[in-house]
Amino acid sequence: VIYVNNVTLPTKAAWNANLGAPVSYAVTGTVNVNGVAQNLVFVTTQPSLTSSNIYALEEVGGTTIWTVAIANAPSNATFDNGKLFVLTNSYVIGGTQYPAVLTAYDGGSGAVLWTVSLTAQSFYDSPPTVADGYVYVLGSGTGATVTAVDENTGVVTWNALTNVSGPFAPTVTADGVYPGGIGYSYGFRPATGETIWSLMTSGS
Repeated sequence: VIYVNNVTLPTKAAWNANLGAPVSYAVTGTVNVNGVAQNLVFVTTQPSLTSSNIYALEEVGGTTIWTVAIANAPSNATFDNGKLFVLTNSYVIGGTQYPAVLTAYDGGSGAVLWTVSLTAQSFYDSPPTVADGYVYVLGSGTGATVTAVDENTGVVTWNALTNVSGPFAPTVTADGVYPGGIGYSYGFRPATGETIWSLMTSGS
């Protein structure tokens, strides 16, 4: 038994699941499965350079509830209000570049609710952030662009060009969207993308 600040931590895994490929970080959420509220764990795997799988597992026991195969890879996810939002990076096959895609799934069934291609930048390898009705993503290539997508409809609400660099998820509060990175920091209004402030943090 391990004690940290008077908290007892488990010394072995409660369960494990072999998903057959490298696994992303996990996100959790409560969803409706066949009319019953259930806590699930969501992960993405990357079996190849151009494919990903999404798994929804029971939080207790690790049983797979549903799985979905998607074309793009790698993938990052976030969860809110019963929906799983998966951001898949762009990729190139035979000299053709396919755009990054943000997709909303029903957390209980894996059904696709909406999907939108992201073309403001070339690469989208930062995890998405969801807050107050919007999914925020950061793409890079020529500078970096913050994109806000309506979480219910998949409509792109605004884009804001920045000079940040690095695969960092935007930080979001009620007052601002803050794409962290190397060299610069910014604050944008969540609903409109209006610049609140910008600051050079390193270099000259």
